[in-house]
Amino acid sequence: MRSNSLHVTNMPTERPRQPSPSPPLPRSTPSTHEPNPFESFLALPEDYNLQIQETADEYEEYIKLSPQGELENPILWWRDNEFRFPNLAQMAFDLFAIPAMSSECERVFSQTKLLITDKRNRLSDLTIEATECLKHWLQVGVITL
Repeated sequence: MRSNSLHVTNMPTERPRQPSPSPPLPRSTPSTHEPNPFESFLALPEDYNLQIQETADEYEEYIKLSPQGELENPILWWRDNEFRFPNLAQMAFDLFAIPAMSSECERVFSQTKLLITDKRNRLSDLTIEATECLKHWLQVGVITL
């Protein structure tokens, strides 16, 4: 039976040299610590709690508004009231940017699947994008041949 342990015999032992001690650093008198730009960046603003309160008030003010009937274009309403409700307006713009249906995306992927075949499987992403854009522009009449 073989042993997997390592046996060390008669290794010369030499003590490592100790570095010479460095002279002590001069003590400085405590001075007023001015924060560097990074510390200033990390520090919370003085009106931090006020900002949170304003956000809550912004929502409460919006909820208290009386309905104005049916809006023709809610994006225009949020644009006009963005100064009153900046956080809510940004949230509304983000939500309105989401497409209501994904059918156009599905259609593009289906058309692209027809472009990339077994014989054309090494097309670069830029070539595929250019081909699909040109195909769409031809269909809608942006360009003509």
